[in-house]
Amino acid sequence: MAKHRTKRIKTRTKRTRKRIDPVVVLLILLLAAIVAGCVYLIVLYYTKKLVLPGLY
Repeated sequence: MAKHRTKRIKTRTKRTRKRIDPVVVLLILLLAAIVAGCVYLIVLYYTKKLVLPGLY
């Protein structure tokens, strides 16, 4: 019984650690997405500025 209990405790600690990791990963992904979106918008803005005078 003691062995089973230790195994259960280990799996529980592993599960909690795994639960924390996806949250951090999601936050990093969200930050990366926001940064990428800002950079994309800035690039579009500058390309439009550069392209429009060329067309006109």
